[in-house]
Parts: sequence; structure tokens; C-alpha cells
Amino acid sequence: MGPECNDVRNTNNLGCRWQKIQQDVSKFHGFYERLERHPRSGTTPDDMQLTKMNEYNRHRSSNGNTLATHENVVNLGDESMTSTGFNSDEVVRPQGRKGCKEKMMRLNDENGVVDVLKKLQCTLEKQIEFNQKELELKREKDMKQFEMREQTLRKDLELKDTAQKLKIKDQELRERELKRGKSNTAL
Repeated sequence: MGPECNDVRNTNNLGCRWQKIQQDVSKFHGFYERLERHPRSGTTPDDMQLTKMNEYNRHRSSNGNTLATHENVVNLGDESMTSTGFNSDEVVRPQGRKGCKEKMMRLNDENGVVDVLKKLQCTLEKQIEFNQKELELKREKDMKQFEMREQTLRKDLELKDTAQKLKIKDQELRERELKRGKSNTAL
């Protein structure tokens, strides 16, 4: 250690260091008190009221006072008391870590099922909409094909009519030529 150590560590340095240690200890103590006051997982308001009542009775018995009676508790508005004392049927055991995990898993599963059903519903709605559009397109296509067939049939009928008329005219012309040729030969 030696004389150098005395020069480096003066009273001001030690005071500053001690202050930092005290701040850290105070901070830790504050956090620890907050954790102590925080209700444990799964505790209900009835459980907390029973715990307070037990602490109150313990405090009164240590001071030499009488314990709280049923009438005092009823006057305080405790509904978990009966005429014979604590009603053990209404006291619910706090849900432990495993129970909380199972509950969360069930909720997640239910939410997952709901999400899957929503996605399925959206998918089905999209599929229905797609099928309706496809059906409309098919109807339009069928209507166009029907119109095209109708037009081709009309044109075919018109062509056949014109061809028939041309045949008739051609026959008339031949007949006239034959008549002329006969009349010319007869002269």
C-alpha cells in the first residue's frame, strides 16, 4: 500500500464513493419494497383482503389487543366471512404459473382459430367473387359466340337466298335463250 495510497484516497474521494454505494443500496431497497407490495400472480381481491385481515390480527395479538371478531369483520364489509368464520368454499386458490401458461395457451389457440377462420372467410369470399366474375365472363363469351353464330347463320341464309335467286335468274335467261334459239330456228 505505501504512501502513494494515502495521497490518492482522501476523505472527499471516500465520501463520494460511499454516497454512490448508498444510492445503489437505496435503489435496491426501493425495488425490493415494490416487489413485496405487488400482489402475487393469481391472487384475487378476496385473497388480498384475507391476507390483510390476517396481518391485522397478527399485529393486534402482538400488541396484546384482542383479535378481530366476526362482527368487526362484517362491519368492515368483508363478504367472504360467515357466521362460523371463514368460508373456505369461496376462497379460490391462486392460479399458479402452470395454470397461467395453460390459460394463455388456450387464449392464443382461440385467437389463432379466430384468425384462421377470418382468413378462411376472406379466402372464401375472394374465391366466390372470383367465381362470380369468371361466370360473368363466361356468360359474356357465350353471348358473343351466340351472336356470332346468329350472324353467320343470317349471312349463310342471305348467301343461299342470293344464290337461289341467281340460279332462278340464270335458268330464266337460259330458257329465254332457248326460246329465242327455237324461235330463230323455226323461222
